[in-house]
Amino acid sequence: MRGGKPAGQGPRGGGRACAMCTFFGIRPAAVAVDPEGRSEREVDDFCMVHRARAGEGSCVLCGRRLPWAIMGDPLSPGCCRSCYVERFGERDAQDLEEEWIKEKEEDTGEAA
Repeated sequence: MRGGKPAGQGPRGGGRACAMCTFFGIRPAAVAVDPEGRSEREVDDFCMVHRARAGEGSCVLCGRRLPWAIMGDPLSPGCCRSCYVERFGERDAQDLEEEWIKEKEEDTGEAA
């Protein structure tokens, strides 16, 4: 999730925008822990709040420990289903779940 400051929607305080704020449409976006983008660590692309939540394995948006959407990878930061639905809608959440099922079937060679 590397990337520069989004045009016209920069973070409060200057520097590079938090990748999670940007992805989830949080405005104004907070400044990334590594505002210059020099770190190779993905979590340094996040603001302090999202970085802390990701490190705890919590939903990066609400902080609850409901690890539904870890974006298909338990080692990646993510959000709970409620927050995902709130941001993107029920249909998108169902589509994502269907993708995960297909990926799992492909990986294991089994039907769910």
